[in-house]
Amino acid sequence: MLLFEGSNGTVLYTGDFRFYSHQSIRHHSILSKKSIDTLYIDMTFFEPTIRQLPERHYACEKLIEFISSNPYHSFYLKTSARVGYEYIYMKLHEHFRSFIHVNPEQYQLYNCLPKVQQVLTTNSNATRIHACWPRCSETRFSIKVFIFVLLFE
Repeated sequence: MLLFEGSNGTVLYTGDFRFYSHQSIRHHSILSKKSIDTLYIDMTFFEPTIRQLPERHYACEKLIEFISSNPYHSFYLKTSARVGYEYIYMKLHEHFRSFIHVNPEQYQLYNCLPKVQQVLTTNSNATRIHACWPRCSETRFSIKVFIFVLLFE
């Protein structure tokens, strides 16, 4: 959550989250200490038809299976944000023994996480898996996979 305080009041942005009834006590505690003028709640998954999201490791296994079943195709992992995909990058590299192509800015972003950075490359010819954000300059990929990540499990 992000809390902004300024001349236009106090704004609480929740980010995407799942709210469970037992958490209401904690939120009541927060609101009793701070007056919130504007509240932005991202309820992307507050949809009655979405009963359960797959666990991260299961979703990653399915992605690996999908890529494995298409050995002659290049993939573009269309990500919805710059960060949050570290687990996926590591698992893809571990399984395929292949680098993940990212743009130079993304590569530099991971200077603080050398274990992640070592599985990435800025050389688009070094791999068939591309995850450039927000778009990839590589045009030879044949399958686009949209990946939405939940930062917290």
